[in-house]
Amino acid sequence: MVVYRCMHLPPYKLYTRRTKLFFMQFSMCSLYPKDERAMCACFLGKDSSVVRDMKKLRSDALMWAAMVSGSISLHDLEQEAHGRRSWDGGRCDADFIKECEKEGIKVFGVVFTAQGYEVAIALDEKEGKLLSFGRKKEGAKNAVWGLNEFYNNRFQKIFKGWKDYFSDVLKDETGKPIKNFIEETACRNIKGEVIRALWTCELPKYFDMNSYYMCKNSPHWQRYIKKIIEMQIDAGVHGILFDETGAPFDWSMLGGGFCRHCMKKFESYMVEKYGKKFEGFNYAGFLKKRKCGLGATLKNLKGVPYWKDYRLWALESVRENLEELAEHARKYAKGKGKEVLITGNYAELLPYYFHVIDLVDIVNFEIMLSDPPEKNTALYRLARALARDKPVTAVPTIFNAADFRERKRKTDISNLEKYFIAEAAASQANYQIPYSCFTIAGKGAYYPDVDALEPYRSFIADNPELYGGKPMADVSLVCSFASYFWTFDWVNFPGSHMKAFFEAERILNDRHVQYDISILGDGVYLDEFYDTGSADIVILPNVEFLSDAQRKWLEDKEILIGKPDALIPSIKSNLPGASILAAYKKGERAMLHIVNAQYAEGGSFFPLRDVGIDLGKKIKSAELYTPEGIKEIHVSGSLLKIPAIPIYGVAVVEV
Repeated sequence: MVVYRCMHLPPYKLYTRRTKLFFMQFSMCSLYPKDERAMCACFLGKDSSVVRDMKKLRSDALMWAAMVSGSISLHDLEQEAHGRRSWDGGRCDADFIKECEKEGIKVFGVVFTAQGYEVAIALDEKEGKLLSFGRKKEGAKNAVWGLNEFYNNRFQKIFKGWKDYFSDVLKDETGKPIKNFIEETACRNIKGEVIRALWTCELPKYFDMNSYYMCKNSPHWQRYIKKIIEMQIDAGVHGILFDETGAPFDWSMLGGGFCRHCMKKFESYMVEKYGKKFEGFNYAGFLKKRKCGLGATLKNLKGVPYWKDYRLWALESVRENLEELAEHARKYAKGKGKEVLITGNYAELLPYYFHVIDLVDIVNFEIMLSDPPEKNTALYRLARALARDKPVTAVPTIFNAADFRERKRKTDISNLEKYFIAEAAASQANYQIPYSCFTIAGKGAYYPDVDALEPYRSFIADNPELYGGKPMADVSLVCSFASYFWTFDWVNFPGSHMKAFFEAERILNDRHVQYDISILGDGVYLDEFYDTGSADIVILPNVEFLSDAQRKWLEDKEILIGKPDALIPSIKSNLPGASILAAYKKGERAMLHIVNAQYAEGGSFFPLRDVGIDLGKKIKSAELYTPEGIKEIHVSGSLLKIPAIPIYGVAVVEV
């Protein structure tokens, strides 16, 4: 295994709290306007009907749910928390949080760690009255309000400014006062240009605004974020969700990671690693001389001098920044006699997130869902292996939400969402209900049919004994952190290792071969054996990097070369490939999760009929539980016979 060793990575710290969080169910509860979206940092005030919907969906916690407008200013955040919003005059979030708390629902405040805003405002001529927020207004005095104006204490008759929250003025490295907050803290590409957060600047725009991609390597931005965290905790949030967890490196297709703060930190890294010859080294300038641009960034700088050093430094930076913020949140909450849960957004489980799983209490990520018969189990199962005993939840991407919204206009898609709920549950994870989910295009948010989904969510909430246990694995599918990290780029997304991993998982799923996941770290950024499966047969999908210890581990395993389509499953069935069978062992019982993926266009499913499952052992008893009620099941020796399954069922078998 090729290991490019870090010289100053802090030792592993385990923040895992052994709690009863495993069976938590989540909803995204942004509540953007139903038919007109404002922007990421401006949520419509939530009334009691939202709380009733969340209670009906059996939601234990709400993600992307409260207090996000710090991306505009701390004044707006304070209004959102305790007053009346400038953009809609809606109820304050503190009251919403209290109402949720009475129902046992936790609310997560959101910190957009990589978004900074400027929005249009309209004022009277004396700048003493706000006429419009987020929109220009004909005949009024039009201006801009955002982080710069807040920092410079503009419009003091209407908005509070920096001096109302901080006692000092920011200074740069030379001791000079900073005049432009965004210029100081925004991400920059190799050319030195400020980068926009494109996903919040969609067309048609519903706010006149600019959205900037911000850099957590700026100490001033980190300080500002800490103040947001403190205000959220003071307002009563039960948890903090750090969105854009790996910024500025996770979405490097934007070209981030080259502001002066990043370059100064990278210079220090190189000096510590290679000596004084790198004093004054500016990697952005170095790359510019070699005419590197967006193409090099999309390939994660592969082949460019010092690219390995830069990538490893990025890993350190992601961890250092998130650890600093998470520790600040926990320490501040403790000082207030509280405890907060911490989560992030580990979108698509990119390699920049593996080594920071231990910093959070809940593994939360965006997932690009595919319609059945395509399956989404690979990321769920991988997240579960990484999370160990922590809860895992995934929300559909903003592209999915836009698609769902358009489909819902034409047909009922509730059955499809039931399938997504079941698919995640069968993987011991949670499908996060996208209630008022932000969409990347088109007007408004996506709202599901709450009444239709309630039986499926209640089924999971009321039957926790059906979940958990160890996979009854025939094989272990290997995910190599090092192989993923070094082959990952945006041109060949997600890289050769993960392409092979997903293909092997698909074949196993289609043949209903039971598997668990072995995660092999690099021994530096992730434990050499972060999580290893129990099966004696191992599948190595394009694993390029193995340590001596990992090779020794493999000596006791039977390594399957090539595609796993020749495997004979130990649990045999007549289930079609367009279905999911996931088996877990709990004590003396086997839990067989069966998910029907025979999807028909138009929102319906062809029911699974006359299902036969042979466990190879004599069955003492068996029961089938479904969201529609306990269903008929027949036992004959080692064979289970199930007449029909609409979408989801769990057979509890004692052998």
